[in-house]
Amino acid sequence: MSIRFTPSSTALRRSAIAPAPVVVRRIRTLLAAGLPTRIIKDVLPCVSGSGDALDVCTLGHLRDRLTGLDEQLTGLQAARDALAAILAATERSAVVAGAA
Repeated sequence: MSIRFTPSSTALRRSAIAPAPVVVRRIRTLLAAGLPTRIIKDVLPCVSGSGDALDVCTLGHLRDRLTGLDEQLTGLQAARDALAAILAATERSAVVAGAA
């Protein structure tokens, strides 16, 4: 069985035909790479072969998503650092309070 995808206006202007298991594997690979389904919908028609590399038309999407993930990581690291500082201060207070 084949599934026919028609790319959106932001994707490459061609149709891709692939057996359903291949399409599912490609989608899972893109999801595992952190791409949301709204972007997968746009880039899926640009996937060929094994799906390890996408056509050049997807570079903007891929770079934008990588930048977004980097920004999220920076935010998470800042939150982690703040929480670690609060934890350390609380532990120091507990030791001082216990010693008194």
